[in-house]
Amino acid sequence: MTTTASLVFVINPHDSEKAERFKSQGWDALKGNPAYETLLKYADTVFRTELPNETPPVREGIEHEILLKPGTTPISVKQWRQSPDQRKTIQEWTKEMVQAGIIRPSTSAFCAPTFCVKKPSWLAYCARLSSAEFSYGFTGHSDASQRRHLWCNGYSCMDLLWGYYQVKLREADIPFTAFSTPDGLFEYLVTPMGLSGSPGTFNRLLQKVFRDLRDVMRIYFDDIYVYTKSEDVDEHIAALDRVLKRCEEQKL
Repeated sequence: MTTTASLVFVINPHDSEKAERFKSQGWDALKGNPAYETLLKYADTVFRTELPNETPPVREGIEHEILLKPGTTPISVKQWRQSPDQRKTIQEWTKEMVQAGIIRPSTSAFCAPTFCVKKPSWLAYCARLSSAEFSYGFTGHSDASQRRHLWCNGYSCMDLLWGYYQVKLREADIPFTAFSTPDGLFEYLVTPMGLSGSPGTFNRLLQKVFRDLRDVMRIYFDDIYVYTKSEDVDEHIAALDRVLKRCEEQKL
């Protein structure tokens, strides 16, 4: 098995496009919306523009597992040269990710090099680790989610901020994610993007978290669709409140 494009993007969630778009729109844009008061109730707990400064809890007994092929030996790739600006960007990102509980210093025998794409984003090249993984089969059910709203009268959609980073990584697998930085070796405490099993773990977690709310919602990757058949706006707002309450309880 070979791979040519298995990359783990490690973009600073504090500068994510979603968060910046949310900040620019503001709550004033929602005034006059029938759901405004309900949404405002969750302004500080659900509609965050930054991830909390702590590693996420294990939800519903689910952690992401990295299953390597038998006989896999530690994979270490030498770091190539970086410009002063690139080194500074990576150092700033590393500091913020440690504070956010997303990564920690590592002593792993595994090591992936890093390189910058553009500020404030950079990525770790993990093609060799991905090629050592078992393949996972997973496809989202976008057609079902998109068709369902055709027969409903109330429809809302939201997405989770940096969804994979909200799924804890199994402790035994953390060393596999180690990558080099100007300040040394670091490793993920949460699910990295780009690994073959990440989408399946994330979807399985959300399906369990919201399993008893499927009468009013569907999930497609990190998108949450809330729908109601009734023309009663209050009924849709009540459904929206149920979903947001669950997000608050689960710290999503």
